[in-house]
Amino acid sequence: MNRNIIHSESLQDTDGTKWESKAMTTSAATYYSDKIPVKFSTGNSSLLVKTSAGSLAITVELSLNGDDWYTPYDTDGNDLGALVSALTADRWIVYNPQITLYKRFKFVLTVANSTVSARYIQQE
Repeated sequence: MNRNIIHSESLQDTDGTKWESKAMTTSAATYYSDKIPVKFSTGNSSLLVKTSAGSLAITVELSLNGDDWYTPYDTDGNDLGALVSALTADRWIVYNPQITLYKRFKFVLTVANSTVSARYIQQE
C-alpha cells in the first residue's frame, strides 16, 4: 500500500517570522512569504488562510532556484497563479498543481488592515 505524507507549515517572512496573526496594515501593500521547497510534493497542495478583516488578493509564484520568481501561465496565456482576488473571510484554498522546486505566496492588501494566519499544506 502506498502511503503519502501530509506536510503542513505556517507561511513565514524571509527572516523566519511565522504568519500566525501577522499584521498587514498598509493598504495596497504587497507581502511575500518566504520560499517553500516543494521537490517532494505530489502536486496536491492547499493554503489555509484566516483573516480578521480587509480584503486580500492572493497569488502563487514559482521558481527553480528560489531567487527568480515567475507567475505560472497555461499554453493559452491564462494566469494560473491567481488564487483569490478579494478574500474577506477565512478560506481553505485548493489549487491546481504546478511542477517546480520552490513556491512562494504573494498577498496584496487591497482595502483595509488585516490580521492574517496562513498555513501551506502539501502531499508528499
